[in-house]
Amino acid sequence: SPNLSPIAERLKPAAERLRAWAVGQALPLWAGAGYDRTHRRFEERLTLAGVPIADAPQRLIVQARQIYSYGLASRRGWYDGRGLIDEAYASMVRDFHRPDGRDGWVFSVAHDGTVMDSPRDLYSHAVVLVGVASYVNAGGGKDALAVADETLAFIDGNLQAPGGGYFDALPRPDAIRRQNPHMHMLEGLLSLWGSSGERRYLARAEKIFELFAAHFFQPDHGVLGEYYDDRLVRVAGVTGDIVEPGH
Repeated sequence: SPNLSPIAERLKPAAERLRAWAVGQALPLWAGAGYDRTHRRFEERLTLAGVPIADAPQRLIVQARQIYSYGLASRRGWYDGRGLIDEAYASMVRDFHRPDGRDGWVFSVAHDGTVMDSPRDLYSHAVVLVGVASYVNAGGGKDALAVADETLAFIDGNLQAPGGGYFDALPRPDAIRRQNPHMHMLEGLLSLWGSSGERRYLARAEKIFELFAAHFFQPDHGVLGEYYDDRLVRVAGVTGDIVEPGH
């Protein structure tokens, strides 16, 4: 196509192969062997033979990301995942939201729904926002935004840090503050804005971008830092110099 750059033109065959793999193999696999129809939950891991690993913890982030993946696939006509999304969203709320009687979302459960890891971490809560937005986009109804609002209220009340941004988890795992969950908060808030059109989510996303511009982005090297102290200054030593290409 004359509208594509030379680099994009060269990438077209690889993109076509990747889409063919996703549509023909990955999406059917994780909706089949990769989906626990008894508990209506996506599997965490499969063996190389495509068999679920029964003792693997079931993480909240996997459920939310798969809801996003199948929602996107459905919108693009790659896979009819609407029924799957409805089931997985309902079980995500059932199994991970306050199962131990405390506010917020637990990190992981066992196959039978028993809580395995209960810390409330920012990363998982941020990805829940993406999952809620994806569910709404898939036709789940804007009533689900109440779940997102409750999640944001929990983050504000329990993870908000002095000076801007958020702590990594409750309880805190260490004295480091990480850029990565803030990136996913930005993703989640933009997703909520896109699915609802409500500017309050965009206003919150703008606050995360301000953190990016003021603290996380290192314009002298054109990279995004990862590890910070409570003042949002990069930690000393090798750890403070780490950058990750996916971020």
